[in-house]
Amino acid sequence: MTSVRKSNSVLGWINDKKVYIAGPLFSHAELEFNEKIDIYLRNLGFETFLPQRDGYLLADLMAQYSNKQEAIDIIFYKDIEEIKSCDVILLILDGRVPDEGACVEVGLAYAYNKDV
Repeated sequence: MTSVRKSNSVLGWINDKKVYIAGPLFSHAELEFNEKIDIYLRNLGFETFLPQRDGYLLADLMAQYSNKQEAIDIIFYKDIEEIKSCDVILLILDGRVPDEGACVEVGLAYAYNKDV
């Protein structure tokens, strides 16, 4: 990724902006790409929420809870709270089809009047 020159107007807009990064989480390549996007945004001065880093992992929750639906609900409500607290949601569209979970996150962001 190329560097971006930061003008005063851009820096003013970036201050205190939180970006929710919505994208697929199923392969090593997807996770690595998401991390690169996250690093790039943080280097520009954004705060980020990267679900693979900042959210919950189903496997970890399944070790704590015997009920799979309860574990799924915990992840879902964590994501909703993070979407509510973000200023912008970034949808990663680099595959053959959009990730279904990321599409739900974008729909929620739209419902909460977030920039997408």
